[in-house]
Amino acid sequence: MIGSGVTVKNAVLVWNEVTIEDEVFVGPNAVFTNDLRPWAAMRRGPEGRLPKLVRRGATIGADATIVCGVTIGEHAFVAAGAVVARGAAAHALVAGNPARFLGWVCTCGERLSDPIDHEFILGAQAVQNHEESGTDNVHDGAVPGMVSVSALTTASTQVTFPKQATGELIYACHMPGHYAYGMRGSLEITS
Repeated sequence: MIGSGVTVKNAVLVWNEVTIEDEVFVGPNAVFTNDLRPWAAMRRGPEGRLPKLVRRGATIGADATIVCGVTIGEHAFVAAGAVVARGAAAHALVAGNPARFLGWVCTCGERLSDPIDHEFILGAQAVQNHEESGTDNVHDGAVPGMVSVSALTTASTQVTFPKQATGELIYACHMPGHYAYGMRGSLEITS
């Protein structure tokens, strides 16, 4: 399935199991493989083929190969000639064979300076307030339940729960644009 506003240049090979969302650019001679282990002596039916998903606004350069079973994230940029065997995160710039993460790109396709920081807010009320505001706001100072994380690093925080607490802990990145691009989720708390 190919979405609207998609540019597909000449000699691109797109198979049945490929989904390309809206406003994607696919450069000349790009290939989407349809069988992870092709073998002439063994014919596989459709059940042996893995789906490929290219999210909205992504760019796939000329002569790139997208191996079956991967997802290319929103506004990701796959460089010309790259062989993507493990997918690409939203806004990731990947290149090489095999494709490796090189940095981040803006919605416009320009490379962003490194590092990109994240500010995660924890707790249903903080995330709900963020959703209701309709905008992304950078915190001016320390906010209860906020954890700052630099790109490609980890951070930790301690959350104290009442005894026998169960349920869901919601978290989201509060940096401009990050919430809108899916940097949010939840954890299940069990006793």
